[in-house]
Formats: sequence, structure tokens, C-alpha cells
Amino acid sequence: MSDAPTPHIHLPDGSCCQPKKFAHLHQHTQYSLLDGAAKLKDLLKWAKEVTPEGQTPALAMTDHGNMHGAVHFYNYAMGMEVKPIIGYEAYVVPGFGTRRDRSRAQDGEKGIFHLTLLARDFEGYQNLCRLSSRGYTEGYYYKPRIDHELLQEHHKGIIAFSGCLGSEVQQLLMQGREDDARARLLWYRELFGDNYFIEIQDHGLPEQKKNNPILKAWAQELGIGMVATNDGHYVKKSDATAHETLLAIQTKATLADENRFKFPCDEFYVKNLEEMQRALPVSEWGEEPFDNTAHIAELCNVELPVGKKRQYQMPQLPIPEGRSMAEELRVQTYAGAVKRYPAHLTEGLLRDYAARSLAELGEADAARVLKRTGGCDSASCDLDTLYTLLAFLGSEWEARGKEAGEKYTPYPALEKMEQDGESGTLPAYAHADCRAARRQDSDTSIELDPDTDDEETTRSHHRYALKLLRRAEYELSVINNMGFPDYFLIVADYINWAKDHDISVGPGRGSGAGSLVAYAIRITNLDPLEFELLFERFLNPDRISMPDFDIDFNDARRTEVIGYVQEKYGTDKVAQIATFGTMASKACLKDVARVMGLEYAKVDKVSKLIPIKFGKSYSLEQAREAVPDIQQMLAEDAQLLEAYEFAQKLEGLTRHASVHAAGVVIGREELTNLVPVMRDTSGEGQVCQYDMKSVEDIGLIKMDFLGLRTLSFLDEAKRILRESGTDFEEKYGDFDHIPFDDEKTYELMSRGDTKGVFQLEGAGIADASRRLKPRRLADIIALSALYRPGPMENIPTYVRRHHGIEEVDYDKDGFPNSKQWLEKILQETYGIPVYQEQIMQIASEVAGYSLGGADLLRRAMGKKDAEEMKRQRQLFVVGAKEKGVPEDEGNKLFDMLDAFANYGFNKSHSAAYGVITYQTAWLKANYPVQFMAALLTVERRDSDKVAEYVSDARKMDLHVLPPDINRSSSDFAVAGEEILFGLYAIKGLGESAVLRILEEREKAGAFKSLADFCSRLGNKVCNRKALESLIKSGAFDAFGERHQLIESLEDALEDAAGTAEINARAQSGMSMMFGMEEVKKERPLRSSIAPYSDLERLAIEKEALGLYISGHPLEQHEGLREAASCRVSDLDAWFALQNVAPGKRQKAVLAGMIEGVVKKPTKSGGMMARFILADESGQMELVAFSRAYDRIEPKLVNDTPALVIVELEAEDGGLRAIAEEIVSIEQLSEVPKVMYVTIDLETASPDALGDFQSVLDEYAGSMPTYLRLETPEQFVVYQLDHGMGSPEAIRALNQTFAWADAHLAYDQQTILGRFAPKPPAWMNRQQGGGMRA
Repeated sequence: MSDAPTPHIHLPDGSCCQPKKFAHLHQHTQYSLLDGAAKLKDLLKWAKEVTPEGQTPALAMTDHGNMHGAVHFYNYAMGMEVKPIIGYEAYVVPGFGTRRDRSRAQDGEKGIFHLTLLARDFEGYQNLCRLSSRGYTEGYYYKPRIDHELLQEHHKGIIAFSGCLGSEVQQLLMQGREDDARARLLWYRELFGDNYFIEIQDHGLPEQKKNNPILKAWAQELGIGMVATNDGHYVKKSDATAHETLLAIQTKATLADENRFKFPCDEFYVKNLEEMQRALPVSEWGEEPFDNTAHIAELCNVELPVGKKRQYQMPQLPIPEGRSMAEELRVQTYAGAVKRYPAHLTEGLLRDYAARSLAELGEADAARVLKRTGGCDSASCDLDTLYTLLAFLGSEWEARGKEAGEKYTPYPALEKMEQDGESGTLPAYAHADCRAARRQDSDTSIELDPDTDDEETTRSHHRYALKLLRRAEYELSVINNMGFPDYFLIVADYINWAKDHDISVGPGRGSGAGSLVAYAIRITNLDPLEFELLFERFLNPDRISMPDFDIDFNDARRTEVIGYVQEKYGTDKVAQIATFGTMASKACLKDVARVMGLEYAKVDKVSKLIPIKFGKSYSLEQAREAVPDIQQMLAEDAQLLEAYEFAQKLEGLTRHASVHAAGVVIGREELTNLVPVMRDTSGEGQVCQYDMKSVEDIGLIKMDFLGLRTLSFLDEAKRILRESGTDFEEKYGDFDHIPFDDEKTYELMSRGDTKGVFQLEGAGIADASRRLKPRRLADIIALSALYRPGPMENIPTYVRRHHGIEEVDYDKDGFPNSKQWLEKILQETYGIPVYQEQIMQIASEVAGYSLGGADLLRRAMGKKDAEEMKRQRQLFVVGAKEKGVPEDEGNKLFDMLDAFANYGFNKSHSAAYGVITYQTAWLKANYPVQFMAALLTVERRDSDKVAEYVSDARKMDLHVLPPDINRSSSDFAVAGEEILFGLYAIKGLGESAVLRILEEREKAGAFKSLADFCSRLGNKVCNRKALESLIKSGAFDAFGERHQLIESLEDALEDAAGTAEINARAQSGMSMMFGMEEVKKERPLRSSIAPYSDLERLAIEKEALGLYISGHPLEQHEGLREAASCRVSDLDAWFALQNVAPGKRQKAVLAGMIEGVVKKPTKSGGMMARFILADESGQMELVAFSRAYDRIEPKLVNDTPALVIVELEAEDGGLRAIAEEIVSIEQLSEVPKVMYVTIDLETASPDALGDFQSVLDEYAGSMPTYLRLETPEQFVVYQLDHGMGSPEAIRALNQTFAWADAHLAYDQQTILGRFAPKPPAWMNRQQGGGMRA
């Protein structure tokens, strides 16, 4: 790293051997976005190594303009025993200008100056937060700028340095303005006093050689301390080239570009003291600049309130006077629980509980509690007072429990009620409650027999009521003892505001649905007892951590809820949260390769070999170790190896800051007292500069306001159901009250007809649904939990057991002693562990864990900490042994749970989302027209999705019609059994124009003709382009044929102009003045205009709507679509079924219309093309490289149908399709057609198959025939020995057998054999698999 030091010569007084001191106080990190190449952990580790012996390591973080990484830096530094100094390098407006100026320069000075600022104490940290924040919120212009006014306002507790070459003082010196520079220096000295230092750097630059002597002279003259810094931007000198590469990535340059932005030398790294003193020799500068760094490090003492020092900054929520937050939560819980469980948590039960609780308190304490409620009588007071009394009683028992050191509040009165419920005499109200429950729908899944009135039925009912009360009291004691009642109340407040303003809120998300308190106060809408959800999975009394409710809102109205929160607590106390994009392995490698000028194909090949696990790419280091092909390619190519190693250095660096999609923080006081903020991309919203982990760590209360499109869809569906005159509202009111045992819904899912159904939309999970054939809500919940990497392998077993093909046998599985518990816990999932809650229940029931302890076990299994797992295994096996489970079986059960913990799903989340899945499926099964209209409405901005759903509508025999100017609404609308396109969907027609059209139609009636429309709306509402779009879309079809309308448009516009002129005269009174009565007659449409052909009509329709609606060009060519491997929208699922090895390609045949052709030259001098291939289901981009370009270029004609032979490869979680050949319609005339028949063996009986043979014989032709025989598990394709297919056979088979689907197609094998390009000989060994018929 450096030359050998010169021999040390001792001075007589020994002063030369005083302990050396130095700390780096000007250091950029990865949060100086795409400028700092220093990763925090690497930086801190190296800073510790270069710290002089005997000195406490210290390091300052001074990123450009922001404090993004301050909390992470602080935590890492404390963990590595390096003293963290928090600072930032501010951007300062020139001179005495203001941050509100929007000019790049002033008085001949540079646009912005740099200023190094460090927090000396917590007040200084707060002032840094305020400065950085106001730089963004008030001074942002290219950079977040502050000015002298802000420095004067927020300078306390801050240490300031004069700065680097980019600073105010040094820039003025470089301009030869020495007097001005000195005046600025004195201004800063006066402001900061002894906290101001002159910063000395020497990277060998001529500007520094010129300025440094002047700075030194001023320091000595004015008595200002000097401090040596190095303006570090990377960790070690060897990282300089990687940093240079990073700058080139930032500026989109290449290393070969001589004019790119780059640092002038390779000296901007973390030097040791010897290197620093070589640049700034002690003989010239003395020890002061170095000793001062250690002195400043000692002065800087900021303790952030993180970790064990964290104090939650709970916002102040207004509540009724005389209550604590804990008591308010109790009041709301009791009131809400009574509404949720009217048949169980009755007035009689609660009055009994209150009376017994008062008796248990003792006379003196009971009198004190009653005094708080005005001396009420628990037997006769109103319900609100009763709830208040119960809340005050709860507080008493909580206080007593804490005093006694009890972990859980016991509630003695409730314990005695539970004992009586088991075997004692039942109170009179219990019989009345049970009888009342029979007369109304029960609020739980427990079924009571209306014909019996025996003691046991009443006792069961009463026991369940006490179980509900016990769950509520247990949760309340945990929430209150952990100090989180405020959190529940705050969340409930904005959720209930949303519900009261008709903003849809999801039934629950994440583990929060496991809380009965949350259910009672309307945070969630899922009964946790009915679904057997565990509260401890959400809030564990054995692990103190903040509860976290993730809330789904209608995504179109989510911002209204955030607006309510801002208004309630103050905009200065509410902000969204930053998130940071990092340089991930594949993208980083490609960026580095581009900068270095490497051939793209070479790097792309390596990138594709990087494995992806659970949706996340391996790191470059992991990929290098795991993939031999990568090792070989790097060994064979030195330039590629260099790029790979540079990329490894840059991988993980922070690329950019953006706004978290859902996270919002609410502060107790102004946020900038604790965190820095910035603006969102709109310049309006406030965003924390810290990421989610940091804001939580520092104690801010984080909420997740998520937008869920499906809730918008359900809201649209409610509107459409109401407007189309259905009985939905009368029968059900809303989707929360639909029946959950609807046969039509389960039949729909059993068919796999789940396009548009929440969570079941993809081809893969739709197929899983078809195989499973759900018959209860529990199956839907389990399916969504199983259909993920890992548990997916259990789906076949679940399906077999679901259909009774396979028995659950715990003895055979090796659990004969623990099966007594496993049978109950795993019953609903057929003996397969699916949910995390099941791990917790098994640990609790089999091994005696508390549910809190079981949650800790679940977490430990997920983290795979070897020592902790060893400890947990011992606890589990010993606990199981105490319950009669042998040691070997206990170990085996622990191993099963451990393996399952890798992919176990949160049941609370799965149950809540399972409800939404059922609701959308129910809507599709019972109101298909309204379902599809709502679906198209919420997706109207995505023409690909609209095309896909229109295609699905056709399969459902639903008619989606083009827009109609007299019938269409703004969005998709239902007209009888048809769906009309909305006017919003027409391109070139703005929202205001649509609203004006609808307003005119409502006011003056239907439009009578094209000319009538033009005269009533005028050119200002609809210009010529908008009118053409309306015609092309079909909106004016009632007035004439589209070509005729286009040709007559000019006449209509002229007639409209004439009518407008007459109307203007009439309004001015001129026609009356001259006695004239003018009437402008509209001209008829022009005649002798040849109508558009079907293809021409479809082409202009797509131009106006973004898709074909009244048909599709592929319909003109029988057998073309059927020759494809699959539809475009199903390509991802089809590719997944081929089991293609990583880095390999798979051939496929696609059918569609060629669109959007773009041809361009390549860097190597050849040509390439990109184009869109669209079928009814959707579209995708294809690329043709030089090798195929010459072959297919003549056939690349827009709006022509064709088959395209492609090679598919996985790329960054998606698919890339490379066009190899285009087969035109003309070429297909030489290809034979074949008949395909798909037979569902599950539905077809043996007798029916015999009838099938007879029909096939009767209409036999000579076409080659393929039978695809399908079961829920698999399929097989047979080719019949003799051709038997014919158009007549296809018609007869489809009309006769519901389980058979016959169609005509061009023979795919012939297409591939005749047209697919033959690979070079060297590629033959790499080819894997061919096409399946």
C-alpha cells in the first residue's frame, strides 16, 4: 500500500514518541449515490485497521447533501467498536444568496459550494436533520441547497470545516478573490466560534498547493484550528478504478471517453496516518492538523435513541378525558366485540363479569373504581358506562399483575366464571343467550341444534362466550403491558375513517388478522377464532417489538387516507419512507461491462448463468462459486474477469433513492427533530431520508398504507351491480355478507376458470385449482399458501388426500406417539404442515412451549442460527418426552418442523387473502357480466390486460361491444347481458371531453347524427383528431359505416360551424333585427364510399382502442392460432412446464399479428429488429438478431398475421423471445392441417369414451389426429395410427361431448421441421428437448 517508512530518529526530549492520533472526518459512503464506492461494513473495518495504535477508532460519515445512511452507519460502527460521527457535506448557496434562488450561479461564483458539517451532540444531530431537510424542502434546485440564513438558524451543536476545493472559501481563492475568501472565513468563524476548523487536504493537486499555504497562514493569524482530511470516496487505493467505473455508470459514459467526469487522481481513499503525513509532512504542518482530528472525534458524542435506548415516538391521539390510552382501547374493544359477537358477548355476560370483578377487588378498591364512573351500578347502568367500568377494572387488574411480577394478568373473576362454566351452575342469562342465538344467525361457525335445549348445549354456548372474553382480556393485557394501546387506536382511527368514507379496506394482511382486539375495533374483518389464528404470531409477549399492521386500501383512494392522517396529526409529523435501490449482481455486471466496452453478448451469457433463488439473484461471489461455467469463462477471458471483479466491488452499492410504495411514519412531534426528510418526485409529499429499518430502529411509528387493485375492482363491481339493476344490494348489501358455501363458485374454481380471480390468475395456479377442485374456504386458503417455491411439491399429496385417494397415516410417517396432537392441528391441511401457526401449535401441544416461546422457535428455525437451534432442539425433545413422546420421535418431529419452516406461510395473511379470492370468484360465478365490466374498468389503462380479459369474456360467451356514443358511460358499462366499452378507453379523447359529452347527452338527449354531435359539442371539446378516434373506435356506428363517416367528417364540421354561427346571431338578436329565420340543413353522409374490409376495420379499431374488439384478424385464418405452442399471455407458464435448464433455450411457435416493427443497425455493423407479436390474449416484444434478420426482414410487415418460431430464455425473472423465423400465411398453404382433441379423463366415463369412438368413426376424414388425454395430475399425447380428422368430425365432437375440445391446426411438427433454422454443428450438443405436440 505504501513505501517502507524511513528509520526513526529519537529526539532528546522524547516528544517524537508521543502517541500518534488521527481519525478520518470527511468520508463519503455508498449513500453518496453513485459517487461513493465505500460500503459501510468494508469502510468501518478498514478505518479500524488504519487507526493509530492506542487510539479509539472513530470515523465520520459525510455524504453529499443527505443523511440517508446515518442510522445504519451508527449501528454498524457501534457493533464494530468504531466511534460513529454523524455529519454530511452540505451544498451551500453562493455568497449571501438565498436557497430560494433558482439560478445556477451568482456574482461570478460557482452554483453551489461544499461545507463539511459534523454533529457534536444530539442537538447538533437534530440541527443537521433540519438543515438537510430544508435543503430538500426549501432549497432544492439540482441539489438540496442550504444558505447562510439556515446556518444561522440551525448551527448549534455543529462542528463545521471550511471544506474541500469545492467549498466557498477555496473556490473564492481559486478565483483570485482572497479578500472575499477571508471575509467568508471570518463569517463562518463568527457563527461557529471554536467549533469552526480550517480543513486541509492534499491529493497532489496544483489548486491545493496554491490554496493550502494561505489557509495555513490564516489559521495561525486568526487562531483557527486546522484539521487534516482526505475527502474519501472509496476504501482502499486499489478501489480507485472501481470508483472511476462507478462515476462512468452514473454519467452514462465509458472508460474510453476522455471527456467523461472523473476524479483527477487515485488519492481519495482511507489513508493511514503515515500516508496522511506523507501528503502533509509534519515538518511543514506540525502535529496539530492530525491531533485535532482525534480531539474533534472526542468532542463528537451523539447517542441515537436506537436499539435498547429506543423510545417509541407514539403520536398523540385525542381521547375522552379521564381515561388512559389503555382504558380507551379497552372501551373500544368491549363495544366492538359486542357488535362482532352479539350471540355470545351479551349484556348479561358483561354485567356478570363487572359485578364479579368488583367483588374480587375488595371493598376499598371497588369504591375507588366506581367513583371514577360516577358511582354507577353495574347491573343497570347504560352500556357505554358499563364498557368504561370494565376498562377501569381492567386497569386495576393490570396494575396488580405488574406489582406481583406476573407475566400475564390473571383476572380472578374470569377464572371463577370459567370454572363455573365447566361444571358449576350456569347463570340464568346463559340459557337466555343460548335460546336467543338459535333464533338468529350465529356469529361463529359453531352450529347449534335448534331442536335441543339441554344443559350441555347451553354450557357449550356459554363456554365459548367465556373463551371469547378470555381471548379479549388476554390480548388487551399483552397489548397494554407491552405499551402499545396507542398504536392499535391510531390504526383503528384511520381505518374506520376510511370505512366511514366508503373507501374499501382489506379484511386483513399479514399476522395482524390473528388479533381479536383488531377484529373488534374494525382494523381487520376476519374472526381469528373461527379461522384458528394465533395472536402470538402477531404480538409476542416473549419478544418486545413493535406491532405492525399492513393495511390494504382501494388503490385509487389510498392517498385520501394518507391525507386524512396528515391533516389529523400535521404535515410536519407525517411522511412517507425512503427506499434505496442497490446495484444487484446481474445489472451491476452489465453496467460495468458497458462502461469497459465489453461485447454485450459475452457478458449477457455470464449474466444468464447467475442463478435465481426465491426470486432473488445470487451475488456475484455466490454465482462464481456455484456455477462451473462461470468459473471457466472467467478463466478463459482476462478482460471479462477484470469486469467481473470490478462488479464485485460495486455490487450492493446504493444506486438511487425512491419512495417506499406503502410505508408512512407518524411522529409525536415535528419529524425533523429526529430524522431528516426530503421531497417525493412530485415535489409535494414529505419523505423520510431514512429507510424503513432505520425509521423503526429510531423509534418512529411506521404504518403500511398499501394499495390493492382488487379492492378498487370490488368497489367498481358494487357500483356496476347497482347501476345495472341487479338484486345484489338487496340480497347481500356488500361482499362481506355473501355466502361462503356457494356451489357455483367452487365449480368455477374446479374448472380452473380463474382469469381475473384474485391470486388464482396465473396459468399455473389456475391448473392447481382445477386439479384440487376446492370445496371449502380452507382449501382456497391452503392453495395460496402452497403455491410457492418449496411447498409447491406438497400440492400433489394435498390433492390426493383431498380427493380421498391417499390416507393420512401418522404411524407410517413415524409419529405414532405425537399423532394425538398432530391429527387435530393438521386435520384441515390433510396432515401436511402448511402454516407457520401450525409449527407454533405443534410446539405448544407436543413439547409444552408457550405460544410466545413457540413463536421464538419459529423465528429461530427461519434464521438457522446453529447455536440457537441446538438449544431449541433440546428444549423441544425434552418437552415432548415429558408428554410421552420418545426422544427419537421428538427429534424426527423437530426435523420435520425445521424443514417446513423454510417455506411455512403466515395463515393469518393467507386466510385474509383467501377471503378476497373467494369474493372475486363468487362475483365471477354469479354476476359474470358485472365481474368482467369491473375488471375491464380497473385495467383500462393497460391495453394488454384489456385484450386478455376481452378474450376471456369471449370464452365466457359474453359480448364486449365497441363504444357507443349514446350508450357508453365513461368506463365500461353493462347493457343487459352485454358490456360496452367506456369512452375513457378511446385514445386521443381526454377525460374532460368525455365528461362534457356525457353532460351534453344527459342535458339534451341522445345524439342523432355525426353532424348533430359536432354542432352540439363544438371543435373546442372534440377536435378533428378526437372525432376520428371516436369514428374508428366504432362509437358512431349507429350513424353510418366507419369509412363513410371518416369521408363525411369534413362536411359535418362545416355544417356544425354554420349552425354555431346561426346560434351566435340568434343569441345576439341580429336575426330578429333583420327579420331573418335561418335554419342550416345538415348534409347527408357521402355516398359511393366503399366500406372498410374486415381487416381494415379491425386495424383502425386497434388504432383507436389499443386492441381489437369486434373481432381479431387471426379469426380470418383457420388453424393459425391453434398451431401455436400456447397463447401469448400463457407463455411464462408454458415455459415453466418445459423444465428448461438454466442458461438454455427452448423453441416455441407463436401465432399473432406483427406490429411495431423497428429496424436498426448493430455495433458490429449488421442489422437487428424489434417487433410486437399480438394475439387475442396479449402481446410481447420479440427481437431478431443479425443471424435471423436477413431471413425474416422481407416478412417483417406491420399488421400481417404470421407464425413466428422463437427461442425462449429466462432473463431477470422474465422471458426473452428471440425470433428465429417467420412463417407467412402464404408459406402455410403448403403445411398440412391436423385435428387435435383434448379429452378430460376425469369427466369422461368409459361408456362415453366408447360413444366418442363411434362419433369419430362416423365423421372420419383423412387428417392426422392427435388425442391429448388429461387428468388433474398429468397429460399424455397420442397420435392415431390412421388419419381420421375432418371439419365435420370437429363440429360433431364439440357438439356431442362437453369433456372434449376438438380443433383444427397446422401441424406444428411439420412447421418446425420445415421452417426452423438448423443450428450449427457445434450447438447440437447443447440443444435440449424439442417441441411437444
